[in-house]
Amino acid sequence: MPVTLTQPLSGRPTISIIIKTVLTGSWSLACYLIDGKSEHWVQLPRFRRKRLNPEKADSEGHVSLHHLCERCETFFRKSKLLCGSWYPWIPNTETRLLQDSLAAVRLSVEDDCHFCTLLLEHVQKYQSGEILSNHQECWITITTAFGDWGDDYALQVSFGAPLSRADIRADSPQMKPLALNVRDPSCTTPSRYDYGTRAAPSLSFSSTGSPSHFDLARYWLDGCSKYHAKCNQIASPATPTRLLDVGTVENPSIRLRLCGSASRTLPYLILSHCWGGADNILKLKKENTIAFQFAIDSNSLPKTFQDAVEITRNLGVGYLWIDSLCIIQDSKSDWTQEAASMDKYYENAKCTIANASAGNPHEGCYSSRNPLKFARCHVVGSKIQGRGVYALPVEMPSDEKVIPQLSTRAWVFQEEKLSPRTLTYGKTGIEWRCKFGIADESDMNGTGTSYFPGCTRTTQGPLFGHDEWNRLWSHSMIRAYDFKSVFQDGPGRPATSDIHSDWFQLVYEYSKRNLSRPSDKLIAFSGLAKVVKETTGGKYLAGLWKESLRDDLIWRVLGPLNHRPTDYRAPSWSWASVEGIITSPKDISRSGRSQFFGLDSKSTTKTLSKVVSIQVRTAPTDSAGTGQVFDGGMVLVGPTKQIQVSSMGHRLDTWKRHWNEKYFTDSQNLRYFPDSSDLASDDAVLMPIRKVINQNDNPGVWEDDFALKIEGLVLVSTPIGYTRIGMFMLCSRHFDQAVADWFQDCASQTIVIK
Repeated sequence: MPVTLTQPLSGRPTISIIIKTVLTGSWSLACYLIDGKSEHWVQLPRFRRKRLNPEKADSEGHVSLHHLCERCETFFRKSKLLCGSWYPWIPNTETRLLQDSLAAVRLSVEDDCHFCTLLLEHVQKYQSGEILSNHQECWITITTAFGDWGDDYALQVSFGAPLSRADIRADSPQMKPLALNVRDPSCTTPSRYDYGTRAAPSLSFSSTGSPSHFDLARYWLDGCSKYHAKCNQIASPATPTRLLDVGTVENPSIRLRLCGSASRTLPYLILSHCWGGADNILKLKKENTIAFQFAIDSNSLPKTFQDAVEITRNLGVGYLWIDSLCIIQDSKSDWTQEAASMDKYYENAKCTIANASAGNPHEGCYSSRNPLKFARCHVVGSKIQGRGVYALPVEMPSDEKVIPQLSTRAWVFQEEKLSPRTLTYGKTGIEWRCKFGIADESDMNGTGTSYFPGCTRTTQGPLFGHDEWNRLWSHSMIRAYDFKSVFQDGPGRPATSDIHSDWFQLVYEYSKRNLSRPSDKLIAFSGLAKVVKETTGGKYLAGLWKESLRDDLIWRVLGPLNHRPTDYRAPSWSWASVEGIITSPKDISRSGRSQFFGLDSKSTTKTLSKVVSIQVRTAPTDSAGTGQVFDGGMVLVGPTKQIQVSSMGHRLDTWKRHWNEKYFTDSQNLRYFPDSSDLASDDAVLMPIRKVINQNDNPGVWEDDFALKIEGLVLVSTPIGYTRIGMFMLCSRHFDQAVADWFQDCASQTIVIK
């Protein structure tokens, strides 16, 4: 147990001496001497043996991680702050000369020094050209938070002269980007950078198509198939109409297989990729359907398809589904039939191969990379991948792992959500995602999150490689990465307001993506709608739900506005009728952050207008009613008020927030949120949908923005009825009876919205 000795000394501040025994061995006994004035402490040596520097790789396509040049090896070995020392007074800031110039750093990078490669990559990413072109000395300053031994360090770079203590404490923006995190995996403090986890052997290869990557993918797929029972569950035994028989590694061949009723248990993988406007690729058509059943020449396939076939074979699966080779491309009826079942195809696939590194089918799934630029580097400690100190760039944005082409495709959104398992081939490596968690090459065992029987909150643990956790995953209830579970599982059925929030979170994410054919707006989302409908038993209405229609109707557009599409795809009261990012007012603000809550336990919500009837017409073959919409209308009864659109405040552009107050700079409490950039008539009608009254005595800035809100639709009259052009919000920071009664004397009217 830690022992604290406190002794006041005359003429000096109180000194606290904390002695703690580290569980990894008595040799690592650490003694802290915390002196608030001198910022020094005592730390005994951490490691019994000298670090063994790995040799440089001698084979092409293979790199040696953790190899350090002589200057770096000496630099870290002499660091008393990182390695410890018998010297009794160690400062919490340490500065040393690393290289004589940036040119010397570059030479070290060419010699495959891992740390110098990380350092140069970081400097090039964040520093100006003036720094990169100079020949001044390169200094490294190591700092740690006072009193947080063994948990977190920062490496900061300066050229020409060491950083002063004032520069370090200034915490200026230009200093932050150059910091490198250095962590001790033996530390008991939880961290997202837990370097006690094991990096995959594939991380040492420069191509993501190496045999080691196939081994890692098999490790994930086999472990998930064996222990993650929920990931093996399928909604219904629906095998695709056609599959590609890809043979085996020993006997490679490709042919089209027609799947009859006897083939419904065939295990298959499915490819998710970017078309990128590539029309000059081999496709399944009426004229070659018979020929494809005998053989398909692999050399005639684009590189992405060839790689997907190779991955499928190496994972030990015999069948693969690719849209352009399994759907007859010149048959509208076949496309319509297959599109209606696509949600089941993704749900029932053994795994989805997501090619995130390519913008079109000709670029392939595999990427060439330099792992030294992003893999963690062991700098202190006697054993690589063991107890020690590791360096990693502070930030590794998601776009460093995958390029945005695939993640911006609207069709891919439901593919991501519906797939029980996804193997992603990205720019810098491969990644695994299943219903329970994620894993990648830097942490091959990954992290899973779930609920377990008898637990009231989520639990995290290793996703693979641990027998005890493997048994727990088999009995888990809610899956962290299974969108369906938030509508389905849990201690009780989700409340209507929760379903509304969860649904519009999906809409928000989906609406940020792009469609090559705008008419597919609801079709590309129908798979998710169908699953939620089957799960909740709700009534789906062109992107909204009957059970939460009051809240669903007051969606709004965030960010830049677009023209309303000329081709009909949904009634104007549906978010699918417009372009732009869609959100619900109670959830997300114009910037995408939570802003208007107002529906907590101390708030009351009153319905001001009633939906009398609603009608949506889809294709006769669309039994679920979740696909393309050809016509729709809604009849509402409620108070209305004539208004000049130009008299209303525009969105929240003049809304300001401070620590203890909020206000509109134009003193306008009636706000207009247009659906599009089209110029509509200035004469409009306001129809209130709901009134929210916050009953808190003192509404807070961050939780309940207004004491009173009235939200509804902005409509304009047309020959066939009314059309929605936006939504409005009438709000009051403190309760105002005049605002609350604004629609009190308005006559009730029946409105038909098309």
